[in-house]
Amino acid sequence: MRKKYFLCLVIFLAAFLSFWKLGKHSLYEWDESRYGMIAYQMLQHSDFLNYYFLEQIDPTVYKPPMAVWAIAVSYKLFGINEFALRFPSAICAVVLFIFFFLWVCLYQPEVVALLSSLVLMGVKGIIGWHIGRTGDTDGMLVCFQMISLYHYSHYIDFNKRKAIISAAAFTALAFLTKGIAGLFFLPAFLIYAVLRKKIGTFLQDKYFWFAILSFSFLIGCWVVAIYIYGDTGFLSKMFSMDILGRITIDEKTKYIYSNSRWFIFESLDVRFNLWSYLFFLSIILFIAATFKKHFQNENPDFHISLLSLLIIFSIAVTLSIAKAKAEWYVAMIIPCCSVFTIIQLARLNLKPVFLLIYSLIAFSVIRNFISLNTIPTNRGQLLRNNKQLISNSKNVYWYNSNNEQDFFLYLTWYHTNFNQINGSTINKVDFENGDVLVGKVDSLLNRYFLPDTKLHSQTEGGYFILSKN
Repeated sequence: MRKKYFLCLVIFLAAFLSFWKLGKHSLYEWDESRYGMIAYQMLQHSDFLNYYFLEQIDPTVYKPPMAVWAIAVSYKLFGINEFALRFPSAICAVVLFIFFFLWVCLYQPEVVALLSSLVLMGVKGIIGWHIGRTGDTDGMLVCFQMISLYHYSHYIDFNKRKAIISAAAFTALAFLTKGIAGLFFLPAFLIYAVLRKKIGTFLQDKYFWFAILSFSFLIGCWVVAIYIYGDTGFLSKMFSMDILGRITIDEKTKYIYSNSRWFIFESLDVRFNLWSYLFFLSIILFIAATFKKHFQNENPDFHISLLSLLIIFSIAVTLSIAKAKAEWYVAMIIPCCSVFTIIQLARLNLKPVFLLIYSLIAFSVIRNFISLNTIPTNRGQLLRNNKQLISNSKNVYWYNSNNEQDFFLYLTWYHTNFNQINGSTINKVDFENGDVLVGKVDSLLNRYFLPDTKLHSQTEGGYFILSKN
């Protein structure tokens, strides 16, 4: 009965933190705006295999379509807005918490599952930018990986033979969300099976082979559809640019996000916050307990700790090898870091340690809520404040040499069509009554528009909206 109450509490808090003011702040540039545009134009073209950006085949995104499909469905349900764009990530965050809690309960008392879940709620690893509260692929990725881990544990440690089929299916969905990153749990799964001496059991189990078939079928359907109806070069470009390109490219290329030798430590400091220091302490405690043989071979504490640590280290090694990586990539390991830390600290069975855990949870959850409640508005607020003006305009012009993706998405949402102009074409524009010009102030704008034309101007952060009265 207590497990049910704890689970309800986790769902309530996760949903509250995931959906609180979800659509109140304006679009983030880059990934969120890019996927938002692709999903919008997917609906406009009724083409659910190819990616379009500003009416052209997108030359930069080569990831499978699961997240984009989810955003497109959300647009149909909730309309074209920021909330709809972020809804799939937010709901995936809540589902992740449900399966995380249930996964920990397989090995540990429900109080450990509750504490581990509360730790997750207080850090930026799940409920934060680029994961559970923005329209990106990462929230859905970690959700599918968590569900796969839950079913894999059922299979290997609790003899639920059919569970391996679900584990394989959700691994395939993770791949269909973010490509090769969806397979990052597989090395840890394999090593854990070897250590648990289960490889022979796998190979002799018909359900294992059914799982291989289900995995291959789900991915194969998409691959075949791309070959028949989609861009025939998509798969080769995905392999060369989104897989090999992130491992082998040099430091001067545009794909580099971080090349620090301390990447994992720095990223955990950002995404796991104060708990990252206790996590590293917990690794020392685990190693010491293992060498002193405080763990029994069939101890559930040891099983979940070992499995978590294998996932953490295998992904940490992979990210360390890759040359193109960003701090939000560690979201894949944050749930395992959480439960691993709580288990090792709880094993000390010291009142000051539990007091520290409770205090840090309270502090971090409150801090995370405050940060969600005070998200600064960015430059996109300029367009949000003038939505009616743009929607009612006769023609809309975008004036800037840069591809500002958040501005592009807002202009696409608010107007059926807009025209791009730059310094070489600005003097050729016949700016008529009812037209709107959006862009960034510079000397050419002053020369061709501001001195001789009566314009309504609103500036914010160097950007402007000019309308002919």
